[in-house]
Amino acid sequence: MSLTRMMVPSLALLSCGSAVPEPAIENEPVRVISGQARPAMRELTLRVGSCAQREQFSVMVEDPDVTDTLRSLWFIDPNERYSGGTPGNPAGSGTSATRELRATAQFMIGLEALTDGRKHRIEVVVTDGEFLEDAITDPLTMELKPYLKVTRPSIPLRDGGTQLVEAYRDDYVWLVEVSSCP
Repeated sequence: MSLTRMMVPSLALLSCGSAVPEPAIENEPVRVISGQARPAMRELTLRVGSCAQREQFSVMVEDPDVTDTLRSLWFIDPNERYSGGTPGNPAGSGTSATRELRATAQFMIGLEALTDGRKHRIEVVVTDGEFLEDAITDPLTMELKPYLKVTRPSIPLRDGGTQLVEAYRDDYVWLVEVSSCP
């Protein structure tokens, strides 16, 4: 039997569509670009009041998947569960892999109220998915422990099935002491 005769049935099987699997949908990790955060200093004193210039907190985020919407949650002294963060302004899809995520005015007002002389941990968590507060059971205490996770919706496939796509997250931290103008 010639090689051509053996290949023809195989090609016919491929052309009908049922034997060709759909390509896997992959997601690239999101990454905060540390040298491009604002304020640039990771440890700083923030002056508030009439003598001070208003500071803006933001991070530049790289995601090779330019069609992903990027989201952020901003925290002041986050607990270990990362609950209660302030959502930042999302960065929609575009043509650039590098996009800026900023803290909202609401978050900045909360930060400016902390003139207690202590250093506070300011943290932003970014994702290319969605934030979800979930809980797991601690096997030692059997207590429900909340935690922050990131998710993405399943992608429908042509065959009626679905495929899970992993969501990624990254974070950036500042240590900030807030003081009033003299």
